[in-house]
Amino acid sequence: MVPLEYYTPLFYHMVLFLSILVLGYTAVNTGKDLVGVTFTKVWSVLLCVMFILYMGMRPISGYYFVDMRSYSIMFELAKNTTYNMSENVEWFFSWYNWFLAQYIEKETYFLICTIIYIGSLWLACRRLFTIYYFYGFLVCIGAFSFWTYGVNGIRNGIATSLLLLAFTYSNIKLIMIFLFVIASGFHNSVLLPMMAFVIGYFYKNTKVVLLGWLLTIPMSLVLGSYFEIFFASLGFDDRLTSYILNESNNSQFSSSGFRWDFLFYSSIPVFLGYHYIVQRGYKERLYNQLFIAYLISNGFWILVIRASFSNRFAYLSWFMIPIIIIYPLLKKRIWKRQYFKVGIIVLSHFLFTYLMFLRDYL
Repeated sequence: MVPLEYYTPLFYHMVLFLSILVLGYTAVNTGKDLVGVTFTKVWSVLLCVMFILYMGMRPISGYYFVDMRSYSIMFELAKNTTYNMSENVEWFFSWYNWFLAQYIEKETYFLICTIIYIGSLWLACRRLFTIYYFYGFLVCIGAFSFWTYGVNGIRNGIATSLLLLAFTYSNIKLIMIFLFVIASGFHNSVLLPMMAFVIGYFYKNTKVVLLGWLLTIPMSLVLGSYFEIFFASLGFDDRLTSYILNESNNSQFSSSGFRWDFLFYSSIPVFLGYHYIVQRGYKERLYNQLFIAYLISNGFWILVIRASFSNRFAYLSWFMIPIIIIYPLLKKRIWKRQYFKVGIIVLSHFLFTYLMFLRDYL
């Protein structure tokens, strides 16, 4: 129903329209936090279903959704073959592809991928924000990398959504560990934020970790190439080495070089997290743990910010940004006229995404 060339722009225009509506709604109802709770709960379900169908039923295209063709070919190759766990592909993703290929067609396969990707985000928001999860979910949809990792970096997107859901089960360790295993089985790069989250469980001094994050900026400016070579030499993942050292595609990758704009985007949750925890005295174990996990993961990206495909590393922290910036505001009264300011944050957060989209589209 939607021509391929308009598929991505329509998504961004829809989210912009929704964000403006939310700003108007919160402005009118400020000071009346319980107004429309049922309405927003219903809308959160409708929003989830709408974007699952829109994203999951998109036409298969390697031009507009670059990696989609590769996933399609991989899926077709898995048909009528014996399952073989490849050393170069994460074990669960390999089995997942093979199993679905025996029973369904590739169009349904992409729909299922989208259900897991968006459905996990919705459930994570539902668990984190019992009442106001509509706003949390909308902020997740408006995140800078949400669309890209739903239609392009599909496997990475699914892994981080499952990981975020795992974080919400930190009080039920067996479920959390199970989701950890599945998430890393989809894409083992999530081991970085996973380990950072575990560190946040044992080490709770936010100020020290924040100082470490700040130090990564001058360290990257002065010793950036050294850190790129060092991390590439660890041999953790062949893709890690190729993403860091591969310069052949720099001309095609808009995110090479030291990206001050992306650093600014990354610093927004750092500033807000510091404001909530230190200046406003917000104390909540899970939020503190998430904030530390974000600082560690994002600090790693800053050290290799010049590398080819550094967006792959950035996403290992960026997927947490929506939760970091909105979490305390949906749990406790911190500011005056907070309900209205939630609307401002929803729109302001998406405006960065929208402006970056316009820059590349126009």
